[in-house]
Amino acid sequence: MKYAVIFAGAVLLLPGVAAAQEAGTDYGFAPGDRTATLSGSGINSKDFDDGNFGVAGSIDWFVIDNLAVGVRQDLNWADNEDNDDTWAGATRLAADYHFDLARLQPFIGASVGYIYGDAVNEAWVAGPEGGLKFFVNNTTYLFGQTAYQFDLEDGFDEGSWIHNVGVGFKF
Repeated sequence: MKYAVIFAGAVLLLPGVAAAQEAGTDYGFAPGDRTATLSGSGINSKDFDDGNFGVAGSIDWFVIDNLAVGVRQDLNWADNEDNDDTWAGATRLAADYHFDLARLQPFIGASVGYIYGDAVNEAWVAGPEGGLKFFVNNTTYLFGQTAYQFDLEDGFDEGSWIHNVGVGFKF
């Protein structure tokens, strides 16, 4: 019984110890912080004769508390056994507001840029974006992000989604 009481007391103290450790850790962002992200994807047929590969990255700068501005770059390449290789890219400027919840950093914002390449109709695009960053330590985070980009000439109904999951670094 004595050990059960000691164990129960230790278990009850754990949240306080965890909160104290959390309070001393510098998660999140401050003015002047810069971040870089990288994500990638790929798929191919079972015979490896058709496939595609995509890579995306970004560089952001926190200009004030919780507000970052930056540039996003997406590149995609496709190889089809019946057609020539094709590629497409998107370069966008973005601004995102982050909600500081310590390790969790949800964000919303908008981007504007240009899509280009063999596989798309080249156009100026804009749209909303949002996502979530989760700090694994005070300089490295995992993130998920989605953005809707629409052709500025064709309107909001003529758009597409860009999804990224990857890793980011604060420096």
